Amino acid sequence: MAVVLTASLRVWYIRFTFYLDLCNVSPITIHPKTIIMDKLEKLALMDKILRELDDLKNSQTSVLKKLTQIEADNINLGVGLLDKKLPDLHEEVDSSVSIVTTVLEEFKEHRDKFFADNKLGDVQNPTV
Repeated sequence: MAVVLTASLRVWYIRFTFYLDLCNVSPITIHPKTIIMDKLEKLALMDKILRELDDLKNSQTSVLKKLTQIEADNINLGVGLLDKKLPDLHEEVDSSVSIVTTVLEEFKEHRDKFFADNKLGDVQNPTV
């Protein structure tokens, strides 16, 4: 099980290493578990970003659906202003959905590569 450092312990560690640098003391060795913890923290942050990107994609898709409904309603209403502006708006939102989807897929690949390269499957499930 990875140990989670508290914020105050991290501040202490940063101050301690800074002090060692000032005193020209040889660098201290970082325990391998600390490195694994940092990698797990990075992985957790990547997973959070993936969830946020997915939420953004869903939100943009919802906006696109609402815009499509407005366009359909305006067919019956026939307001010229909406006839002019809505297609451009639709194109912008659709482009945004495409961009977010691309970023999400590419970042997922990046996350999966990080997971594999750092052999985090063994760390997260040590019974394997």
